Amino acid sequence: MKQFLIIGILAITLHTVAQNKGIQFHNDTIFENVLAKAKAENKLIFIDCYAVWCGPCKYMDANIFPDEELGKFHNANFINLKYDMEKPYGAIVRKTYGIKAYPSFLYLNGDGEVIHRAVGSTENAADFLKISKLATDSENNFKAVDARITKGDRSAKTINAYLDMNYGAPNADALIEEYFAKTSEQDKLNAESWQLISNHVSSTKSPAFAFFVKNRAEFEKRYGKQEVETYLYNLMAVTRRKDPAAFEAMKSLDAGVFERLQQDIKKREAQRNQK
Repeated sequence: MKQFLIIGILAITLHTVAQNKGIQFHNDTIFENVLAKAKAENKLIFIDCYAVWCGPCKYMDANIFPDEELGKFHNANFINLKYDMEKPYGAIVRKTYGIKAYPSFLYLNGDGEVIHRAVGSTENAADFLKISKLATDSENNFKAVDARITKGDRSAKTINAYLDMNYGAPNADALIEEYFAKTSEQDKLNAESWQLISNHVSSTKSPAFAFFVKNRAEFEKRYGKQEVETYLYNLMAVTRRKDPAAFEAMKSLDAGVFERLQQDIKKREAQRNQK
């Protein structure tokens, strides 16, 4: 209830962002009125949470939101809003709804409750349309998956869906650890477990990562060497930012992937210096 009261006090005075055939973003309104309008029209509220410096946010504006089919669906089912997360009102939205990356997308009901959420740009409008249609699916949207987690569902399918929609979830590590603690050795190697590892295990100290290291050859056999190396590459990049000491230690896991990342970093730094 607190988050609804916080958002309810926001007075937002903006101009209408017109896109001829795409998503029509509404402005010139107070957020309390948006909630009332959503209830009156039986619509959800869609919020594009962006930052002006965010490249993927600009891509969405230029290539995804103007799509005609996407616009038809959004304009019929949502009241569409945009917030710069680094402006005063956007900062309140960011803190209230736990926005941790850009672009993020919120789907709220008329009470300001999160029904669905997503993070990151999509390559095409069709993929984003799938996300928005999922928001209207009361059995599979974020609210439904969150309820299953709350009731104790710890299947890999449910945890994957929950973490896909809830970037930076504070309970992510605990959910993954619980799953791997209760799952058989054989099931830890299945496709849903691999999805959980490759998409959501970002700590070299995780028991799930230890299982991956121990069984790397089997994961490569089942899902391909390239998939495994891509996961290691991305994990090394994340670890380099978070824990330099742990990053150096990762060289022993795969010297080839480690060196490739180092070379890519040097190339990017050289390109920046040339600008």
